[in-house]
Amino acid sequence: MSWISKFFPKIERSDNKDETITQVERAYKTEALFAGIDYEFIDKLYFHTAELKDIFIYQLNEILTVLKISEQTKRVETTQLLTDYITNKEIEIPFLIYLFNFETYSIEIDKVSNIEISKKIAFASNKGKEKLSHYYTGLNVASYNIEKKIAAGYLDFLEEEELINRTLSDEHYDFARISGLFLLGHGFFVSNNIEKMEYYFNIIKKDKYELSNITVSEYYRAIGEEYYNAKILEKSLIWLKDGITLNPKLGVKKLIQKIENELI
Repeated sequence: MSWISKFFPKIERSDNKDETITQVERAYKTEALFAGIDYEFIDKLYFHTAELKDIFIYQLNEILTVLKISEQTKRVETTQLLTDYITNKEIEIPFLIYLFNFETYSIEIDKVSNIEISKKIAFASNKGKEKLSHYYTGLNVASYNIEKKIAAGYLDFLEEEELINRTLSDEHYDFARISGLFLLGHGFFVSNNIEKMEYYFNIIKKDKYELSNITVSEYYRAIGEEYYNAKILEKSLIWLKDGITLNPKLGVKKLIQKIENELI
């Protein structure tokens, strides 16, 4: 190779000797775009009737139509549009962003004209039950479903129990964990399954939470009250006193005195 060809690459030409082919300068970017409603995730949420679920899905589709959100809408824009809309309309929609899917594309563009040359999926975001593998999402969905089931008087918590047990991690001793365990125990109290209620409450007692003693003591008070309502006075007394040990200002002294008088 001569020094001329080394430093001055050959210019490609077409069959037409008068036409020079211009080499395109390419650039690449990634972009997350809207990919529709995640019906599989919605299937994991509790609705007391099929009609309520249908109404919920209809409402989502209606909002997407009003906001003109399509498969070309970027994730950031989608999130902002949806958040602003439900805030202004004062609409309550649980797990808003998790209700939709997004695909991340690798896009090739001409740097000079900024024209898109090609687009292909780089990776897909989690969908449906895959989203529940995330620690906070799994616990929050389980807690949400338990509350909805209790309100509806439907006291089967098998799916929520499995989800919480699958999601719990020794790496997290936070509010989501203690709240999920308490709600599960409370659900079993409401369904009169005292054995399971005690099992999950006892996990709370064994845990070492990365929370203030004041916060943890409030759960101890709530558990003590559950035992009191279940007429299990001795254990109620233990939880309430342990709550005071954590937080001397916990407002349970009158209830402790009442229980002690009842045990005489």
